[in-house]
Amino acid sequence: MGKILNNKKKTLSLLTNRFDIYQTLIKEDFKVIFNDFNFSSFETNQFKNIFFRTSKEKLINLHVIQESKRLLEYDGKLFLTGKKAEGIKSLSSKANLILSGPMSFAKNGSVYLSEITKVAKSDITYPQSSYHDLQSIEEGDSNNLLSKAGIFGWNKVDEGSRFLIDTVPIYLSHFNQPLKLF
Repeated sequence: MGKILNNKKKTLSLLTNRFDIYQTLIKEDFKVIFNDFNFSSFETNQFKNIFFRTSKEKLINLHVIQESKRLLEYDGKLFLTGKKAEGIKSLSSKANLILSGPMSFAKNGSVYLSEITKVAKSDITYPQSSYHDLQSIEEGDSNNLLSKAGIFGWNKVDEGSRFLIDTVPIYLSHFNQPLKLF
């Protein structure tokens, strides 16, 4: 870990939805939150900078950008990084519309870094993200299959999901009462 980063451990607020990254950061003595991009514990205008590596899931990206508008102080900056094939340019343009400030790009090999500034007043509003809402993806006999955005393939039922859907009721039918764990 670099000397500069070591000096910032106590002042950084880190959040990840990946448990492996969470464990690594904890071992390095960083203050880190592990959750599904729930920013409700952070104050409005709390951050000068937000850094985000773009996700494969578009709804995660939009959710983070929308929350950045609330979380960044005025003249605060959102830094997005990703590859051209991952949609970094169009995502940065959306962030630029939402934050309404100047935007710049830097390229390093195949990776882009965009810097978007939040301006003091922005008339642009977007509907609140449905990122945390459970959504029905299939209705069954007496069960309704729910999923949520942010899980890759969340809005479809593939072969593995179909197998799980079909076998869980059979498995559960072997129990007369809920299993006691303690």
